[in-house]
Amino acid sequence: MSQYDSDYFSEREKTALNWIKNVGSEFVSKILQRNQVNFVLDVGCGSGLWLTELKKMGFNVVGTDISKDALRRSKQVLSDVCFLPFGTNTFDGVIILEVIEHLNSEECSKLLAEISRVCKKNGTVIISTPNGLSIGRFIYGHKWIGYTDPTHVKFYAPKNLVQLMESFNFVDLHWITNYIYPSPSPMKYVFQLPALRYLGPDTLIWGVKS
Repeated sequence: MSQYDSDYFSEREKTALNWIKNVGSEFVSKILQRNQVNFVLDVGCGSGLWLTELKKMGFNVVGTDISKDALRRSKQVLSDVCFLPFGTNTFDGVIILEVIEHLNSEECSKLLAEISRVCKKNGTVIISTPNGLSIGRFIYGHKWIGYTDPTHVKFYAPKNLVQLMESFNFVDLHWITNYIYPSPSPMKYVFQLPALRYLGPDTLIWGVKS
C-alpha cells in the first residue's frame, strides 16, 4: 500500500479540509447527532481530518488506516479494513468516507462484514463514495474526478450500494448524491429532483444495524 504515502495525503488534504468544514460535517454530524451516537469509528481515517472535526463537536472517536504515513499524523490504529482490531458491538457509529472506491468487491464485502460486527445493534453507519451513475462520469469520460485518483478501483450506483448494505444487516437506509454542494448552490436543488437524484457526483448513504 505504498501508494498511500505522505504525498498522497498532502495533495488532497487542503481540498478535503475545506470540504469537511464547509459542507461534509453538516450532513455527517447531523446524522450522528440525530441518532444519538457518541462513540464513532472512522475507517480509513487518513491523517485524521474527520477525527479532528468530530472531536470538536463532542464525539468520542477512534480511527483506523492502512497507511503508516497517515497514522504518523493522526496517531490512530494501523489496520487493514478487512480485519478491524475491535471487539464485537463496540461502536455506536461507524463512518467510512471516500474509502470503498479503493477496494475490490471482495474487500468491500469483508469490510461491511467487519463493520456489521463492530457496530452495536441500532448503531449508525455512514458511507460516502463517488457515484457510479454520476452524470459527470458520462460527460467528462476519463477526465471525470472519480478517475483522477489511480487508487480508485470500483464505483457503485446508489441502488447497488443499498442492496449491498442490506445484505450485511443494515436497514432504514437513506441516500443522497447532492451533499457535496454548499447551500444555496443551484446544483444542490437540481440533484434533489426525482428524475436526477441518481446522477449527482458523490453518494452519501446512511442507515442502522438491525
